[in-house]
Amino acid sequence: MRFIVTFLLVMMTVAFAQSPGDVIIVEIMKNPQDVSDSDGEWFEVFNNTPNQIDFNGWRIADAGTGGDTVFVTSSAIAEPFSHFVFGRNGNTAENGDYTADYVYGDGFILANATDEIHLAAPDGLGGFTTIDTVNYDGTHPSPNGRAVVFTGNLTADNNNGALWAETTVREAGYSLPAIVGISDDSGSPGTLGSDGGLSVQLYLFAATGQDGQVSIKWTTASESNNLGFAIQRATERGGEYTEIASYQNNADLEGQFNTNAQTEYAFIDRNVANSNTYWYKLVDINANGERTEHGPISAKPQGSGSDLTTIGVDVPQDFQLHQNYPNPFNPSTTLRFDVPDTREELSPVTVEIFNTLGQKVKTLYNDAVQPGVYEVVWDATSDAGNVVPAGVYIAIMKSDQVQQTIKMALIK
Repeated sequence: MRFIVTFLLVMMTVAFAQSPGDVIIVEIMKNPQDVSDSDGEWFEVFNNTPNQIDFNGWRIADAGTGGDTVFVTSSAIAEPFSHFVFGRNGNTAENGDYTADYVYGDGFILANATDEIHLAAPDGLGGFTTIDTVNYDGTHPSPNGRAVVFTGNLTADNNNGALWAETTVREAGYSLPAIVGISDDSGSPGTLGSDGGLSVQLYLFAATGQDGQVSIKWTTASESNNLGFAIQRATERGGEYTEIASYQNNADLEGQFNTNAQTEYAFIDRNVANSNTYWYKLVDINANGERTEHGPISAKPQGSGSDLTTIGVDVPQDFQLHQNYPNPFNPSTTLRFDVPDTREELSPVTVEIFNTLGQKVKTLYNDAVQPGVYEVVWDATSDAGNVVPAGVYIAIMKSDQVQQTIKMALIK
């Protein structure tokens, strides 16, 4: 009994820790010209979650170990799906006239040429979890007096220098005129800004295979001049894609044109057959007629078993069974697993649930899948459909290459 209580307390602590991707570094002012570097340096992050995040206790470091390291020592809350500015100097009369949401001081310095910003959050167990890292080097822009901004969508790699650009406009956030006689520094501390990325910043793109249909959902973090979306489908990843729906004939696919608010969309493809794999691309169309593709992602409709959801478009590097969430849980929990690109086109994957006596409770998934990131939900029932009692359960993911396990706590 003591073991179970201790385990539950530990898992409840871990459940509220932040995860990689929850916060994304999106803009960096490393070499201001209106003011000195010691006054005008700042960087901006985006809270990529539907919850408030308090940075109190977080670590800001140069490459994560050694070098410049500071800690957030007071409550510093980023609102859901919003920007937050960390600054070296919070005095608007000295820092170039921007508002810093948290001032980290001179303990962390941004070099003008090459440097790193490493964000880590307390893991609840006395250590830290890396949430995001940007190593800017020769592949990143390196302007004077202009911030650099991440232009990729929120599922892209923000450590890729090709996805960063120089800002061109002094926008909201630099609230007052620059110092007389000195050209304006450009950037958009605290806001998306006109230089900040694609016409659609995509937060989520997912497809779930169900009985006789595929459910497609996507969420935008922001939209700029976005008329709407089109859905394309193919029977092979590299095959010919056919447009099956468009905002021009489906009002549910019409965009918000301009918004910084999170917006959710959904489409159901019923023209599918069970046990066949389908590939989907999401296309956004802006007011200039420019089309941007996202994906592809795949889904396999099936008449029995648990629904499998494909998350995002990036292919993982390793097999990984992630900790379920929420945990502890009641009445259901989600398990996410990664399948990398192997020599085989398809990788057989099994996800099963066992009790602490080693007895199998349920097979959540047993099939071959394409490389990708997947989610499956366990509703705390057995293979026979019976609701299982509260307690500790073990999830096991097996493939030809690896076997991994996690512990889960069902509470009632």
